[in-house]
Amino acid sequence: MTELREQIPASSNALAKTGTAMWSPENNQGNIYLNSNGKQIKYSQLTSKQKSLLKDYKMIQYDITKGNHYVKNDGFMKVPSK
Repeated sequence: MTELREQIPASSNALAKTGTAMWSPENNQGNIYLNSNGKQIKYSQLTSKQKSLLKDYKMIQYDITKGNHYVKNDGFMKVPSK
């Protein structure tokens, strides 16, 4: 998660830009990605490393919600103690 946030500081699947204005679906089915300057970038502008991190993140999301919960059983969800 830390590496993902370093590579892609912000992402969202929000539909509305302002008011009723809609984000363009050309950006990976409506997902929004921001660079370190806060500017929106398209999925096609991401590096291969950034795309790989997003793929891994999506696999984790799937596992948590609909998959076999492998990440729960391997300690991924455990919060480290201070």
